[in-house]
Formats: sequence, structure tokens, C-alpha cells
Amino acid sequence: MKPTLPPFLSLSLVLLCLTVASPGFGKPNIVLILADDLGYADLGVHGSTEAVTPHLDSIAARGIRCTQAYISAPVCSPSRAGILTGRYQNRFGFEFLVNDESTAADGELIGLDPAEATLAERMQDLGYTTACIGKWHLGTDDACLPTNRGFDVFYGTLGQSSYFTPTLIDSRRSTRGKKVSTPGYYVTDDYSRRAVEFIEEHAGTPFFLYLPHFAVHKPHDATERYLSRFPAIDDPVRRAYLAMLAAMDDGIGELLAVLRDTGIEENTLVLFLSDNGGTQGSSNDPLRGKKGGLWEGGIRTPLLVQWPARLPEGTVFHEPVLALDLFPTCIAAAGGAIDESWRLDGVDLLPYFAGKTDATPHETIYWKFGTQWAIRHRDWKLVQAREGRGGSIQIARPGPVRLFDLAEDPREEHDLAAGNPGHAARLRELWEAWDKTLPAPAWRPNPIE
Repeated sequence: MKPTLPPFLSLSLVLLCLTVASPGFGKPNIVLILADDLGYADLGVHGSTEAVTPHLDSIAARGIRCTQAYISAPVCSPSRAGILTGRYQNRFGFEFLVNDESTAADGELIGLDPAEATLAERMQDLGYTTACIGKWHLGTDDACLPTNRGFDVFYGTLGQSSYFTPTLIDSRRSTRGKKVSTPGYYVTDDYSRRAVEFIEEHAGTPFFLYLPHFAVHKPHDATERYLSRFPAIDDPVRRAYLAMLAAMDDGIGELLAVLRDTGIEENTLVLFLSDNGGTQGSSNDPLRGKKGGLWEGGIRTPLLVQWPARLPEGTVFHEPVLALDLFPTCIAAAGGAIDESWRLDGVDLLPYFAGKTDATPHETIYWKFGTQWAIRHRDWKLVQAREGRGGSIQIARPGPVRLFDLAEDPREEHDLAAGNPGHAARLRELWEAWDKTLPAPAWRPNPIE
């Protein structure tokens, strides 16, 4: 005979189990993963027959895949500034890359303005432990360092890096970087390892983990462990790129596994996107252009979102969304309230993903990057983008102003400006009104040509 429990004890155990297992119990953990220069087409779930990304594909299978997600700049630094502030980075003068060639007026800071609150700072206010593991690229002055911008923990590099011998900062030990010289070291594997450690250390309390990988940015360096998976790829750059992507995907698999093993997967919001479009070695098909340009291939990114406790599985979301939306989405997920004084440009995506509204998150999206500019209003896009050779990645030689209907022509092959002068004029008027609200860039690239 099977043992039985007194009715009152049975009910107590049931209630306890329901409380512990309830996917909505307590504040969710939040993991924001950023790839660097990932091609739009280079995911299995986006139809690639060459990229091997089972773990990234699993996020889409367990959650939401956005087909029209945009970043707010076509290069690293400014797009990251937008993500971490929830505001068009142009609003605070962050238009160009942070690098050694940047020049600013005397006394001007080259980096993320200390007056702009970051997502990490807001998450700290909500009781979260915060960490940044990976590539920062938002300034090297003390005021710009991750640990002074809301992150309790920083492990990574302040800018571009080597995959094998980077100079890493580990805030648990020092604010100074130390060059790695360990045989067999690979930075993508290291960032994944450290992310797993952070989750294991903080699984019992709400945490916000920002994981901006250096992969798949050049140099195209990969270990034989990953290169050996792609023997049929003849192009050495493409082969190395795919190997670098596989390394990142493996690490994301380890991260997802530790979420399951620690029992917190159901109540963890996982978000994945790229900081801009792909470049050499990548594929942005079917989109035109690449990193550095305001064609769709430079600014449209995969966006995958998983939160089993709150979001439906296997959903494809086709409305335009913006990387600036991740800030208010994370705040709302954590139970926080958006203050109007924050002047966010992003919106909370949770009601849209959960099917609670039929509205579109953004009717109008704007871009400004050096000599290039663009606006998307509903399905129409007006753009003056890089065309032909010459210029630099930041100061391009643009072509004429062109108009596209993205619903019919996502490849941007058919310029409709001549036949639709009214549409073109209205969109240009909208963009110019937005542009008039912006300050001048806080710094500029040097040389400018």
C-alpha cells in the first residue's frame, strides 16, 4: 500500500510546490546578449544552411523572433549607447565611434555622457545585481567605465580586442587591464565561462547580465576546435567567421544550460541581438548593404527574446521594433515604472509580444550617422546612404536621396522617389523636424575624410 499524507499536509505541499514552480514568482533575471557585426542571415532560424547556431535557434523556438528589428546606428559605439540608454544616442551627441582618432573640443568627454542614466543603473535601483562581461566600447575615461555606469561587475575589454591575447579588466581584482598570455586562450570561450560563473554565483537573487561578445568582429580568428566544424567552406574568411559564430553559440548554450540547471530558466528574460549589420565574411541576405551604411543590411538585426514564464513560444513578430525598446522592456519586466523625465525613445515590447495590442511599436524610426541619414515611416523608407567607393566608415560618400516601400521591396532595389514626390517630401519633413532637436556631435572622427 502506498503511504498517504494527512489532507492538510498534502494541501500544504501542493501550495508550496505551486509557489516555488510558479513562473511568475519574484522578479525575473535578465540576460542581454549582444553579438558584434553579426550578419542578418547567419542564423539557422533565419534560413542559413552554413551557420550552425542550434542554441540561438532554441531561443526563437522557446520565445519570440523579430523579423524587422533595428539598431539606432550602423556601427558599434553609438548603437551600444542607444541600447544602454533607451534613447537615440544623437540626442546626447554620441553620433560617432569611440576610438583613438576621435577629436573633441577642449573639455568634452569622448564617451557615454555621465548625465545619461544607463539601463544598469536603473536595474540597480530596482534591486538587481548587475554585470557587464565582454566588449564595452563606450569610453575609456574614468567617468565612462562600466563600474561607474551602473555595473557591479565588469570583466572584459574597453574597446577592440585580440581573441587570443586581449588586455582584460577584471573589476573583482583591479581597474587596470592585464594582458592574457595563456596558451590556448580564446576570448569568446572566456566570456562564456565568466557569464556562467556569474549566473551560478547570483542565481538566488535578481540579476541583470549584459554580455556584449566581441564575436564575430574581425580579426577573423578561431581555434581549430571550431574551424574543424566547417571543412566544406572554401573561403577562409567565411570559414573563420562561421567558426567564431559557432564558438559564441556554444557559449550561449552553456549559459542556457546553467539557467536550466539552477532552476531559474522559466523566470529569466533572455534577449539576443547584434550591434549592427554584418560585414566581411558575413551574409545579410536578402538585405542590401552592410555595417557602416544605412541600408537595411547595416541596421536591421536578428532579435530573439525568451521568457517562458511570460511570453509565448515560437512566435514570429513582424512589426518594426528598435533596440532602444530593450531598456523600457527590461524595466517593465522587473516591475519598474517608466518615468517620463527619462525621455526614453524606446517602448515596452512585452504587451506587443504577448498579443495584448494590435498596434505597431513604432510608426516612425530615425537615423543620423555622419553624411548618411534615413527615416522609416510605416512601410516607407527615405534614405541617403553610402553608395560606391570612397570616404570612411563614418564619413561616407552618399548617393542621392532614395525612397523605398519596404513591404514590397525589402531588398531596396526599386527607388520610388521620382514617382512619389509627396511621400518623399513628407518623410524628409519628418526627419528634418527630428534633426532640429539634436545637438551637434560631441566629437568627430579624425581625419574626417
